[in-house]
Amino acid sequence: MSMASLNVTQVQQPKAKQKPSLDTLVFTYSSSQDGVDENLLILFHGFGDTHIPFVKLAKSLKLPQTATLAIRAPELIPFLLEDDPQGFQWYPTYSPLGELLPNPNPSSTLEDLTRLLVHLVEECNWSSERIHLFGFGQGGSIATELGLQWNRTHRKDLGSVITVSGPLLSYPTTSL
Repeated sequence: MSMASLNVTQVQQPKAKQKPSLDTLVFTYSSSQDGVDENLLILFHGFGDTHIPFVKLAKSLKLPQTATLAIRAPELIPFLLEDDPQGFQWYPTYSPLGELLPNPNPSSTLEDLTRLLVHLVEECNWSSERIHLFGFGQGGSIATELGLQWNRTHRKDLGSVITVSGPLLSYPTTSL
């Protein structure tokens, strides 16, 4: 019996990705708990909140091979009382007189978030198909609008877009 030689090649597992660095957004980035960053889950909080509860949510999910990026909305909510905790919004929701805006416009925030996605894909080497968006309420609206805009302008798909109670603003439903 002759022994055939065995050729073994070590397969390298992907390591943690580069942390995003943009000075226009406040965020918390966490590498995957298993050290393999194959997917990126970007979390968008709702109106009046911050990104901190979503950092905790992301850690509690313990998604394998998934890094997380919880972003704080850029605009401080006006009209809060002095003793109220700070709350943030993704786009203006109320007029200067405190009236609800019938057609809110998220354009300025979408520009910053699109730059973030470009940074993640081009500089941090994330595949857009491995980037997943999750948002609640106003953050869900931002996630859906961002996913739609990304697909239209870059002709590339994102991994997924999930919204909980966040409508697509660019295609409003009619009242019954």
